[in-house]
Amino acid sequence: MTDWSIFNPEEPEAVVDRLGKTRSVGILLRSPSPWALGSALSIAREFARRGRRVLLCDGMVQQPALNGVAAGLPDEGLSDVVLYGASLDRVRYELDDGLQLIGLGTPVVCVSKFYSADAWQEVLDADPDPACVVLVLLPGDEPALNPLVERLQTVVRVARSPDLS
Repeated sequence: MTDWSIFNPEEPEAVVDRLGKTRSVGILLRSPSPWALGSALSIAREFARRGRRVLLCDGMVQQPALNGVAAGLPDEGLSDVVLYGASLDRVRYELDDGLQLIGLGTPVVCVSKFYSADAWQEVLDADPDPACVVLVLLPGDEPALNPLVERLQTVVRVARSPDLS
């Protein structure tokens, strides 16, 4: 069963403390705003700072979040792995030491097919090392997320203090 939490990520150390040894985390964002994306990146970097290998994946199908983060992000991405069988190695981009990104890639037409694809397990099990954590950016208002959420160990909603209710 997936654990759900709400965090104010102004202190990413506290978020990572709470997530502990979790291996797969969905990060719900209201939008890919600079604040929300910066918060998600802070959490990812804190995991990496603690010696965890981090795979940060863009699952924001309507508004991809990671496209502007790194100029060298491959054109192919998460959707190509999940829907079309592309290799994970081909779509990964090393941003920092211990932090890899996977952009959305090819635009997604059928959102429900994307979030329910069996190939998600390949992404979540990308690295058998228990020190690896897979973080997936997800739209907080997408009703088709349930099949993917059931595969994740933890789902967190990143929100500013007034939005935590």
